[in-house]
Amino acid sequence: MKKLVFILLSGIVLSGMLALLWFNTEPKQKVETTIDEVVEEAVIPKVLVAKYPIQAGALIRAKDLRWESLTSDKGADLNEVFLEGFIQAADIEGSLLTRTVKANQPLIMSDLIRPDQSQYMSAMLSPGMRAVTVEMTLAGMNYDMLRPGNFVDVILTSENTHASNQGFGEVNKHATSVILQNTRLLAINGTLTHLLGGSKQQKGTEDLVGMRETLPVTFEVTPEGAQRLLLAKQLGNLSLILRGHLEQDAAQSESPKTLWDEQLSDNHHPSGKPEHSVRIFAGAEVRTQERSTTR
Repeated sequence: MKKLVFILLSGIVLSGMLALLWFNTEPKQKVETTIDEVVEEAVIPKVLVAKYPIQAGALIRAKDLRWESLTSDKGADLNEVFLEGFIQAADIEGSLLTRTVKANQPLIMSDLIRPDQSQYMSAMLSPGMRAVTVEMTLAGMNYDMLRPGNFVDVILTSENTHASNQGFGEVNKHATSVILQNTRLLAINGTLTHLLGGSKQQKGTEDLVGMRETLPVTFEVTPEGAQRLLLAKQLGNLSLILRGHLEQDAAQSESPKTLWDEQLSDNHHPSGKPEHSVRIFAGAEVRTQERSTTR
């Protein structure tokens, strides 16, 4: 009897173990999980390009540029271009363009000479030309009318003392001479272009003018022109005459002859002077007593 019970219990245990083994070996039901794939759009950088063709030597203005997506066909290096978010178009305004660019062509850093670079002024000079600066009176330079980039004629007004032909001592003679023609102004009071100044610079200049009677003016001249200008500054007063923009490319006309005071006014003409004069000596003082002569 005990043997039968043992056999039954062994069978029950074996059946349980087989059932447990069957459940453990049954394939687990696959749980399908839906994963939403997030597709990120590629970020295409935008760079500064020229709106239209710009010639070499031009000063860059913000309105000449626009932002455009950088595509592979443009073949530009990201390290050389101006990227949106890192710079504003206004930041390079006034920069000098060193090569001609086409419409929609990206600007690269080597294309520009920035105003804060040491070679900026020399890059503005035409081949063979020089830059020379002289102090000029506000009236002589037509203050607030002339701008950097204008073309002017430079006139010298001088006064000299000459011996009188009548033998009555020395007389003062005045004359004007055109010493330079069609000369480009590079800078006025250190301002190379209005693109670099703005209202703040203009206000500062106005405050400075209230304290000074002269301002520095920089000209683009030939080496000989620089000599003439510097010498003329020592001989008398300089004045600037603005030229029309249609005359800037025209060939220089024959230099006008020197104009003397006697050619302009009969009051300074020798033939209009009194014929009868008496010199009166009173110690170190000498004066001339003249009597008018009817002409």
